[in-house]
Amino acid sequence: MEHVLGGEAHFLVTFSLEVNDGLLATNLPSHLINTTELKHRNNYQWQPLQTYVTISKHFMVKASGIRFQGTVNDCNTVMQQLYYHVSHVLLP
Repeated sequence: MEHVLGGEAHFLVTFSLEVNDGLLATNLPSHLINTTELKHRNNYQWQPLQTYVTISKHFMVKASGIRFQGTVNDCNTVMQQLYYHVSHVLLP
């Protein structure tokens, strides 16, 4: 790890995030298409990305779970652009 400190890391990590209620949405760079998996509502298995549209070398995903392999910088960028949409609002 001594070569990683203070420099750019070139190894891949797995980013995995899921919610029990609501949806996650984020914009991913197109180079992550092949490693991206989604978990949809009422489905307990991760599924590979099947359809997508890239705009300016990015694509938007919206699901209850998002998982991909990328660099630490990819993960940081995704976290900065991550949105959480509540599926319903409880009123008193």
